[in-house]
Amino acid sequence: MKDKTPPITRDSSLEEQKKSKVETELQSGKVDAVRVVAVVQCAIALERCSGFSCARAFHNRTHHFRGYADGVLYVPFSCGGCPGRRVSRLAAHVARMASKKENLHKEQIRVHLTGCVVTDNAHYPACPFKDYMVAILEQNGFAVVEGGYEAEKSAQRRSEGYYKAYTKLKSGPCSRRP
Repeated sequence: MKDKTPPITRDSSLEEQKKSKVETELQSGKVDAVRVVAVVQCAIALERCSGFSCARAFHNRTHHFRGYADGVLYVPFSCGGCPGRRVSRLAAHVARMASKKENLHKEQIRVHLTGCVVTDNAHYPACPFKDYMVAILEQNGFAVVEGGYEAEKSAQRRSEGYYKAYTKLKSGPCSRRP
């Protein structure tokens, strides 16, 4: 006996409407359209830091995680070490899994570069490859936020000029070219 059930097809117009609605909500600044927050942590800092403070800030919706709705998935991963090329592969993997497992679009994913990446802090100076990672992520269609948890002591030291930025670099952290 043949099964007469019609095959299940995706209604592309419905998918496009859903994607358009999400894009409109994100463009208007509504963070409640975000369903996944991927958090990039410095691989070197992770030798010393567990990421607990970033996870806690996300859970409590403080610091750079304000405004996200309940039920948003938190996905932490490291940059993979200098120069951060792993970020592209892992962000793409998050997007594939979010699409496959949750039927989410890339526009519903926000990528945070944590404080250990974007600012001088007690672990290390700001990552000299930060702009490179931001460019890779944005080129691949991800919305990027620079910041996660920010320690009060580090913020105070930054405002006092205690931390020094890399000022002698010309075209990259390993560059010796004039």
